[in-house]
Amino acid sequence: MKTMYGINTPLLTLFDTQGNIDFKAMTKHIDFLIAKGVHNLYPMGTIGEGTLMTLEERKSLAEQIVNYVDHRVGVFIHIGALSQKDAVDLASHAERIGADGVGAVSPFFYHVSQTDIYYYFLAISESVSDNFPVYLYNLPDMAGNDITTTTVAELAKRPNIMGIKNTMPTTYRIHELLCACPENFNVISGDDMVAFTGLALGAAGVVSGTSNIFPEILLEMYRCVQQNDLSGAAAAQKKVYEIARILNFNFKPSAMKAILEMRGFKRSYSRQPLEPFCSEQEYSFIYQSLKKCFSDTDYIL
Repeated sequence: MKTMYGINTPLLTLFDTQGNIDFKAMTKHIDFLIAKGVHNLYPMGTIGEGTLMTLEERKSLAEQIVNYVDHRVGVFIHIGALSQKDAVDLASHAERIGADGVGAVSPFFYHVSQTDIYYYFLAISESVSDNFPVYLYNLPDMAGNDITTTTVAELAKRPNIMGIKNTMPTTYRIHELLCACPENFNVISGDDMVAFTGLALGAAGVVSGTSNIFPEILLEMYRCVQQNDLSGAAAAQKKVYEIARILNFNFKPSAMKAILEMRGFKRSYSRQPLEPFCSEQEYSFIYQSLKKCFSDTDYIL
């Protein structure tokens, strides 16, 4: 089974002015990420606006991505949904089309018990083959439900539940998960602000929104940790922090897409009710700030 490791990009979904998926623009972004060296793609998650798409759109886009990537890197489809039935449907579809695995955010909007969370992920796990990887996705600040370490440890006993993307602004939970779960269970850091410390603690990788726009920085961080160059990794983390500061610590899709444009890509949009594109004032501020911050690099074209 393939696993999520290294730098995993939660792929942006690029829309046109009418709110339609612009897959032609997405192919250029995908090629860029693969050429830079990211290890896996993780489409249609939070920053990928997956929950703003219909079920059929999610299936169609998943199939297009899997076919286009053609095994050049791993593709793990985010299939989390408000309805458990939809999540199960998307999981089995991802396996049928040849994805490398799936990830699912915890049940969201409604507050549910840990028992409910356990059976939600159990249903997803049982809907696919035992050798098809399933990843948990913990995002309590937005989902409203925390997958506790005890629940994760129970789910880790399933043969195809391979790991968790834990998105919390602290490394305590990463350390706790590493101690409580089997050694072959992949703990993935999902918060860019703790990417370096998560990797240093032993996380298998990072799911980084910043890697959509500056994959070089995250790949350098990962390389440095692998080579035990902690000062180099810390320097890369500082760059990620500077990007977050410029974005006011709000990694909204519209701002990410603006930075993609700054790097030479076609202008793309987000789907409402999200802001379709940042204001010209915000665009100018981001551009000037990045130019000043990274004046000695070729990141901004």
